[in-house]
This record gives sequence, structure tokens and C-alpha cells, in this order.
Amino acid sequence: MSSVIYEYTCASCGTEFKASGVPEMSYGEFVLRTKSGEESYLEAIGNPAFNEVWKLVESHPSLAHTDPNRLGEITQKIFGPVCDLSPTGQIFHVGIPPACPICSSHKMASWRESRPLQLSPIPSATQNRWESLDESKKAAVIDEAIRDLS
Repeated sequence: MSSVIYEYTCASCGTEFKASGVPEMSYGEFVLRTKSGEESYLEAIGNPAFNEVWKLVESHPSLAHTDPNRLGEITQKIFGPVCDLSPTGQIFHVGIPPACPICSSHKMASWRESRPLQLSPIPSATQNRWESLDESKKAAVIDEAIRDLS
């Protein structure tokens, strides 16, 4: 699949603008964003790095009795820093709404898919740095990310 264009309305200043989003009814797809608004697309299902992070989260001792849905939320929350940095050197995050081009707010009053449906030309998220780490370093990265959530 791919990301698509959404029409957003900023809750802070009322500006209407377009940015990427995932298709309605999609599963396992995310638009990652930096705090300044850079975007990348992630298809998590079948992504080797996402699967590795999921397994590390699932087997983490501090999360032994955690509900599987919560484990999924945690995996999504900590996955952005597993991805390579943006072109301007910023960390990507899952779940950040787009930044308003006028006031930089991330609070949106409304959003909807553009009609007719338009594909968004954003790049796919990469995990080259993660792939270069050995297993113990990967486990240490995830352990630190989980501790930082507390």
C-alpha cells in the first residue's frame, strides 16, 4: 500500500492544508513524522525491524504480564527512533499529527481523505542503522526506550 493525501484543518488557527495519512481501514501502516513535520511511510507488517522490535518488547521482563494490545502500543511508541533519522537529522515518531504550516500546531480540528483518492509521494522509512547493530545492542536500545516510557 502507500500513504494518501488528507485534508486537515488546524484547531489552533483554522488553516486548511494537505498532508499525508494512511488509507482509511488500513492495518499496520503508519505515517511517521518528525516534530517539524517531515514525513515517512511505514508498512509494519512484514517489516523485519518492526518484527524484531515487537519480539524484544514482548519478551521484555518488565512487560511480562502486559496486555497484547498495550504491547502493540508500546512497540509503536518506541519504533520511530529505530528508523533512520530524517534528512534534516530529526527522529521520526509514530502517531504525531502533521504540523500546521502557519502556526506549527499539531492539534487538528478535523481531517479527511482527499477525494478522489491521491497517493502521497513520501519516502518509506528505513532502518539501516538498526540493521547494522548486533543483537545485544538492539536489546539495549529497546531496553532504554522502554525505561524512558516510565
